[in-house]
Amino acid sequence: MDIKSKKYIKIRPISKLKYYFWSDPFRLPKEDDILNNFRKRGIEFLIALGKHTMNAKCYNRIQALIDSNIDINVCILDKDFAHLDNSHKFIEIYKILRNSKIFNYIKEIYIDAEISNKYRKNIKKLPLNKKLTYMFNEYPNKNEI
Repeated sequence: MDIKSKKYIKIRPISKLKYYFWSDPFRLPKEDDILNNFRKRGIEFLIALGKHTMNAKCYNRIQALIDSNIDINVCILDKDFAHLDNSHKFIEIYKILRNSKIFNYIKEIYIDAEISNKYRKNIKKLPLNKKLTYMFNEYPNKNEI
């Protein structure tokens, strides 16, 4: 393959890129050589945690990252992604996390939110142009949330 004949753009970021490795607690690496590789490269973990994964087994897996000086971030989940209809569940999940032994080691907490079921149901069958119009007119703004 002749690269010189291909047109491409080399992206040179202004800032240093951060790399996150998304995982659930059951798939976190345990091997020292893998953990050392993540630490050396400055790769952080973003771990999806819900009420069903906040237990001793999962905390022990996360503790291996902490012991290896790897930064951890958490994405709070329930059995479903967050949206306005189930947002009340996430306060309870946050309280469990807040009282856990790993809380002081968490760098950031994320909520991976989806649109409300109410909005999803209303726009599901609309053509794209009407979906966009509906979204701009009907979605709650920052103050309403």
